[in-house]
Amino acid sequence: MRKRGYVPEQAKDLTQGFFESFLERNSVARAVRDRGRFRSFLMTSVENFLRNAHERSQARKRGGGQSFVSLDDLDFEKAYESQEIASGSDPARDFEVRWALTILDRVMQRLREEFLKDGRAELFDGLEAHLLGDVDSAPYLAGGPALKTSMISIA
Repeated sequence: MRKRGYVPEQAKDLTQGFFESFLERNSVARAVRDRGRFRSFLMTSVENFLRNAHERSQARKRGGGQSFVSLDDLDFEKAYESQEIASGSDPARDFEVRWALTILDRVMQRLREEFLKDGRAELFDGLEAHLLGDVDSAPYLAGGPALKTSMISIA
């Protein structure tokens, strides 16, 4: 372990971990005299153990590299009051509708933030109604010239 560059404390821990694993798995039983020396078998086992230990130490932990959305940041009461959910209907369906609307709201907020960050707020404002399916409030033809100029400036 020391020849591999580990400091004494790490080398001791890895050596103990190796022998613990080696004995737990009864790896001695896999040693075959006809396949070579026991020393070679032991060294190959150590190499495999060190490789696995390194891979485990480099593995991403739960959710590694992902951004999290805090449920504490969401105002569920406000969202619940704003939704027009029929009373007396199926509670499971109501939950799914509320959940879907909450997710859609979060997606729209993130999309708006990305457009603002890229300096394309005007483009987002022009397209937002069409993303939500509210084409009556902003017809395509009316918003076309304004959006065309903002899209040209981006390209």
